[in-house]
Amino acid sequence: QIAPNSMVNFSSSALTNGSFESDLAGWTATGNHEMKSAAPYTTTDGSKILAFNTGQSTPNGTVSQTFATTVGQPYQLNFDVGAFGYSTAQQRMLVTVQGSSQLVSDTTTVTCPSNGLTTWVPKSYNFVADSATTTITFTDTSTTSNSLDLVLDNVRVGAQATRYLAIASLPVSGAAMTISPADTSGSANGSTGLIRTYNNGTAVTVTAPASLGSDSFLRWQKNGFDIPG
Repeated sequence: QIAPNSMVNFSSSALTNGSFESDLAGWTATGNHEMKSAAPYTTTDGSKILAFNTGQSTPNGTVSQTFATTVGQPYQLNFDVGAFGYSTAQQRMLVTVQGSSQLVSDTTTVTCPSNGLTTWVPKSYNFVADSATTTITFTDTSTTSNSLDLVLDNVRVGAQATRYLAIASLPVSGAAMTISPADTSGSANGSTGLIRTYNNGTAVTVTAPASLGSDSFLRWQKNGFDIPG
């Protein structure tokens, strides 16, 4: 059963100026990078993007931002990374999320379309905050800048929506349930009368025993209604 009124909606992004509409306000930037807002560059949100290694410059740019987080709260990072230019080479972006420990570290490789257009790749990462502040850093790790640029847009971070899974059994409680995966606190299997917490959209498999004492399993119900099958 899903407890009613259990969903917590996404708040607005925890980041400042995630689409670079105010240039680099809120961000700390180093290395080779440049704001772009005119053709032939395109955006995924607003009218500006951040471009790296423009003009055949060395791929060494970084941009980072530190923001407030709540320890134990799940968050989701989303952004669009792309390659623009007139080459069939690739561009690479390393993203890291750092709290008290490293929460995310991953590199995205994007192949340039070679026709003066941009190939955009939307990315999404989940993490659980382990400190009162968290830092996101984007680093240009491309191996070439000849006739192409690495581009970034529409960076946002939000607390993840959560749902509660409450499992009961009638007429008696205490049935041993097998639950996969574990919830956000690491809890999984348990006896009926339990509640588990999951990020919105998580697929959960629950397996009931064939019987409990002299009572046999009869059917599943969700919110008081029989589930067909």
